[in-house]
Amino acid sequence: MRITANQLTVSRIVLMPLPVALVLTEIRWVQLLAWVLYVAIGVTDFFDGILARKYGSTRFGRLTDPIADKIYVALMFLPLALLDLLPVWMTVLVLMRDPLITALRSLSERYGMTMKTATLAKYKTAIQMIAGGYIMFAGIVRERWLALICMGLLAALAWLGYVLLGVKRKNWDPRMLTMGGLMTMGAGIRAVCNVELTLILYGVLIMVVTWISAWNYLIGFFGGLGKATRRPGATWWLLYPVESGIVPLFVLLTCFASHVPVYLPMIICSVELAVGALDNILTSEGHERSARHVAIKLMLQLAIAAVFVLMSAARLPTLVLGVAPAMVLVLVFGTVSLISGVVAFLRYAPRIL
Repeated sequence: MRITANQLTVSRIVLMPLPVALVLTEIRWVQLLAWVLYVAIGVTDFFDGILARKYGSTRFGRLTDPIADKIYVALMFLPLALLDLLPVWMTVLVLMRDPLITALRSLSERYGMTMKTATLAKYKTAIQMIAGGYIMFAGIVRERWLALICMGLLAALAWLGYVLLGVKRKNWDPRMLTMGGLMTMGAGIRAVCNVELTLILYGVLIMVVTWISAWNYLIGFFGGLGKATRRPGATWWLLYPVESGIVPLFVLLTCFASHVPVYLPMIICSVELAVGALDNILTSEGHERSARHVAIKLMLQLAIAAVFVLMSAARLPTLVLGVAPAMVLVLVFGTVSLISGVVAFLRYAPRIL
């Protein structure tokens, strides 16, 4: 039976909780196993692209691929912050880019504008995956000599793959070139820097690429407003900043709250990213989520977030009848996200699949 691009994409979503659970342990060999799984799952992104180009993409694939990429990046970088391998503020800046640009793309469609994918943005996810994987590896394998041997082998394999595929296809893949260059640079940084500085430099690289790739979208959107063919309701200018800014920020910060299991905000983050990607598909296909539906969702979530913040500020008892109120609030918050996503998907799935 032939493996399809859609199967690889779905497997990337389904398998991601496994390396997350393993990397958060304190056992080194288990963390290394998690890193191997991260790499293996990330490689599926390369191969599902090859299969989609060879056999043709599907509407389902166009819907799920961006969702899978966003979930992968979120579930790679959140553990890096939880393990103190990357500063929390840097992690938040990296992860906030996608919700904001996703909202901007949906808003541009409502204005009748189509935002073209920037060249750097096509490589952004791959750069995040590679550099994020190097951060994880450098944090787990702190012996310089062992790290350099492994990184050198990976870089050599990347260059070998670039040459072999180029000779076979007579077409030199720029993505493989990017991969080889990044891996070589990563090994070079580790060769001259200690672990702490290496982690910071990798993080800065990711953050710079992440936000430079967003710049063209910002310029294109605000530069095209004067030529827009439609004028969406002003309500969306209020709803999108809340849904793409305040809500994800609250979810990310709850990952570091006491008495809240780390898996819970990670699940909510994944659901919110999936809803944002779904909104992109809907607006590009000429469908729109109900503003009332989105407003109700956001009002409930803002109310829950406000109660959470007030409870934290007042330092109320952390346990009530053996249950952490903070965990209950985050669970309810996530339930609202999930219900909203399921309702939107079930309502529009027949039109977009």
